[in-house]
Formats: sequence, C-alpha cells, structure tokens
Amino acid sequence: MVKCGACCKFLSTAEAVKCGQCPVLYHRACVGVSDRSKIHERWQCPECKKTVPKGNNSSTLVRGMVAKSEILNPTISGTSSDSEKTATSSPESFHRELIPEIRLFREELCRVREELKDFQRDMVEIRESLVMSNKRMDEMESRISILEQKTQSNSNSREIHIGTATED
Repeated sequence: MVKCGACCKFLSTAEAVKCGQCPVLYHRACVGVSDRSKIHERWQCPECKKTVPKGNNSSTLVRGMVAKSEILNPTISGTSSDSEKTATSSPESFHRELIPEIRLFREELCRVREELKDFQRDMVEIRESLVMSNKRMDEMESRISILEQKTQSNSNSREIHIGTATED
C-alpha cells in the first residue's frame, strides 16, 4: 500500500488518483475528484499544477518594467547582478527574520521549563502525601490487629469464665 500525496495516509491503488506527470497517488477526496468522475491520463496533481506557467505574463506591470529596465540598463560583465545582490543580502534578511523566531522559541522553552518545575513540585507533593497515607495505613493496621488480639483474648477469657461458672 502507498501513502496519499496530500494527507500521507495509506490508500489502495484501486481507490487512488494518479498524476499524469509524477508518480504520486492521491485519495479522490484529498484532491477534490468525485468517485464517479473519470480521470484522464493528463490529469495533474496540485503540486504539478503549481509549477505549470499559466500563460505569457510579460504584459504584467512588474514583469514588463523589469524587462524594460534590463533592455535599457544591461549589466556589464564583471559587475554584480541583481541576483548576486539578492543572494548576498539573503542571509542577512534570513538572520533578521530568524532572530525573533529564536526569541519566541526561547520564551516558549522558558515557559515549558516553568511548567516542568511546577509538575516536579506537584510530583514531590504527591509522593509525600502517598508516604504519609501509607504511614497512616500501617498505623491503622497495627491498631486493628491489636484490637483483634484484645477481642480474641476477651472472648477466650469469657469462654473460660463461662465454662468455670457452669461447672460450679
């Protein structure tokens, strides 16, 4: 059995939908295909659909401006290109984004430590309470056994006293 590419749960190949481009299988419900509909061999999964360009987007405002600026200002070989500048500034921006995440992680870690300390204190209290309960239980058992012995000796002495009284 294989796993669904969307939900990662196991599925049988008979119930699966197969992408026409990649070997990944999906549950019909995971990709929004009804049980009755027939799947064409060219059907594409959501992951493969993402990578397919939707058409010629050179007329869009941003891409059109970039294309015009490249025509007007061609890069001279030996100078750094925009992609190189982005690559060098990328680690810096990554670090700027990472620092708050690390701070949040540390704060969460501190909260977890405090919760763990509270849990440990609770466990110590429970352990102490259990020890005291066991101690009280042992004391009660010993008192009960003393009372049982006294009761037994009293009943034996009454039997002896009754037995001697009937013989007289």
